[in-house]
Amino acid sequence: MLKHVKINMVITMELLQLKYFCHAAETQNFSKTAKEFEVPASNISQMIHRLEKELETTLFDRSANRVQLNEKGTAFYKKVKEALICLDEAQRIALDHNETGGEIHLRICTNRRLITDVIGQFRKLFPKVTFVLNFDNSSDNSLDDFDLLISEDVDDSNLEKIKLIDEKILLAVENKQSKYVNKKDFSNLKFITMSKGSSIHKITRNICNLQGFEPNIVIQSDDPFYLRKYVSLGLGVAFFPEKSWKGQFADNVKLMDVTDFKRSTYVFRHKNRYMTKPLKAFLEMLIIGAKKY
Repeated sequence: MLKHVKINMVITMELLQLKYFCHAAETQNFSKTAKEFEVPASNISQMIHRLEKELETTLFDRSANRVQLNEKGTAFYKKVKEALICLDEAQRIALDHNETGGEIHLRICTNRRLITDVIGQFRKLFPKVTFVLNFDNSSDNSLDDFDLLISEDVDDSNLEKIKLIDEKILLAVENKQSKYVNKKDFSNLKFITMSKGSSIHKITRNICNLQGFEPNIVIQSDDPFYLRKYVSLGLGVAFFPEKSWKGQFADNVKLMDVTDFKRSTYVFRHKNRYMTKPLKAFLEMLIIGAKKY
């Protein structure tokens, strides 16, 4: 009888409650979870306490200024996350009637311009399909919350990998400064890159490291428009992918072929994840668009 009561208590856990818990487990910060779900922070704290009371155990270790998922909480999180993914899959299958509607979640780490162009073309054909985009460049390549990941190579046996495009890496230099570029020695150059974790930042460091030095990065920008602007002002030079940024620099910027570096971009999807009709159609259009790029 006691076991039956406990089972019923667990069944009373709400789906939203479990989503709150998973987010809190991933961030280990109740305030961030409250902000994500647009609820008061006290709601998250109370919900976690309620969940722990139902389970008759603690999931987080608490101190004055932080919360940390404990061993039981970690084990519970893994299973709950799996369950939420299964429920999401079931919903996607049930609602997958045709190609005219639904959501496509993309995480775009590289080639924003290509993806944007294909989204524009796709939306003309399927105007009821909604895109949810994330431009996070962190090293976490989890596809739990995304249908497709567009990125450089990722080593994960659970992911199917399709190459989209290869691009040569060129150097953008303000015309008057181009005479100071020696392709055998970049150590005297001042570099402008995208923010840390981005593809361009990694490429810049890799090219310079191969020449035996750390790049002198004078400006980091989250916005590629301003990166190109700073180059045109003569504030530094920048490595960039040839096809993605073609035609984007000002007339006073010289594009120099000074390395053998190339960047390959892939699209990744979870091998075991159900593909809706809109997602299949978009992936096909993306592959075709990349070949024409």
